[in-house]
Amino acid sequence: MKEKIKKFEVFILRPAQLILILLVAIFAINKFWFLLVVGIVGLFYLGIIGSNLHPLQSAVDLAKGPLTNPVAKEELKTISPEQSNILVGHACTRVGILLGFGAGVIRQIANRGRCQDVKILIKKKRYKGVGGNNAVSHAKKLGQVKTWIY
Repeated sequence: MKEKIKKFEVFILRPAQLILILLVAIFAINKFWFLLVVGIVGLFYLGIIGSNLHPLQSAVDLAKGPLTNPVAKEELKTISPEQSNILVGHACTRVGILLGFGAGVIRQIANRGRCQDVKILIKKKRYKGVGGNNAVSHAKKLGQVKTWIY
C-alpha cells in the first residue's frame, strides 16, 4: 500500500512535470506569453501536489529527492496504508483539477481563434447585414472558412 505514493509520483507526477516543462519551453520559443505564464503556474501547482504527497518532509528534504533521501525512507515506514490511500486520492483530485484547468485554457484559446476568424470576415464586409451565428453559417455555406473548432 505504501508503494502507491511512489508509483503515483513516478508514473503520474514526473511525466506530467516533463510534459509541462516541454510545453513551457515551446511556449517561450513561440512567444505565447499567456500560455507560458499558465504553464509556469501549472508547474508550481504540480510542485504543490508533490509536496502534499510527502507531508513529513521539509522543502530541503524534497529538494534532495522525495523518494531517495533518508527522511523519505522513514516516511514510508511511518505512514499507514489508510493515510497513503488518502494522500494519493487527494493528489489524484488535484491532478484532475490541473488537467481540467489546462483543458479549459486550451478550449478558450481555440474558441478565441474561431471568433477572430468570424470578426475578420465581418470586418472585411463580405457579409453586410449578417451577424453572429448567421455570419458563421453563411461563411460555411460559401466554403470560405476552412477550419472550425467546436
